Amino acid sequence: MQLTELQQRVRDLVVRGDPLPAALANGLCGGATPAKRVLLHRRNYVTSLVGAARGRFPATAWVLGDERIIAAAVAFVQDCPPSRPCIAEYGDRFADHVGGEHARHWPWLGDLARLEWQVGRAAVAADPPALPLVALRHVAAEHALPPEELRVTLTPSLVVLPVAWPVEDVLGAFLRGDAAPADAVPHAPGQLLIAGGRGKFTIERLTGPLAALIVSLLHSDDLRAALSAATANAGPDAAADALVHTFQRGWVGAVRPPHVAQRSRIT
Repeated sequence: MQLTELQQRVRDLVVRGDPLPAALANGLCGGATPAKRVLLHRRNYVTSLVGAARGRFPATAWVLGDERIIAAAVAFVQDCPPSRPCIAEYGDRFADHVGGEHARHWPWLGDLARLEWQVGRAAVAADPPALPLVALRHVAAEHALPPEELRVTLTPSLVVLPVAWPVEDVLGAFLRGDAAPADAVPHAPGQLLIAGGRGKFTIERLTGPLAALIVSLLHSDDLRAALSAATANAGPDAAADALVHTFQRGWVGAVRPPHVAQRSRIT
């Protein structure tokens, strides 16, 4: 047996639970039943990943209960083995898996799990310090440009998550220690902004000019275009208020003139 074939068979045994091939079993040594000792790696693999998936989605587990969340995590580990060599990054597809599996009884569960994933990602982010509103005026004056000509980049951890249900309220109930929702959760389509860093996070439901401004800045850091989108939504005064709110909430990571290239976020 070639080394590459041996490695593939061991991988299939651990990851997929394939039977131990006779050619591999005959080459094992150590103890009375070395084949059983190989299976320990399979159990450790499943147990570690189930624990990781369950730990990243505590509110989802709170809704489902221990038996269902463990069953969902075991099925997920079987269907979706890790694609990266870091257990802390495992579980980005769990929301789709658990949401689809339990859509009949909890149609909002996928949205809740997606929110949990983004909250967990934001809370451990190490974003640079956010810029105050005065930075806009300083950069504009330094380069003799009107402020609307500048480029405004939001903090790296900030994301906007489209949802169909008010899952931020469900997560809030979990964090307060309330009982899991017993009644149907009302349908409430919208967009949630999630940001954070260094152990903290914020969730805000975006509406009106603030939603238009943030979504525009996420697609392009062109401040004029973002203000135009917000103005079209609710007028220039509301657009200006949305920009002030964006700075005050600590969501701005960089301000630069249009001729200066944005620094890479790759470290």
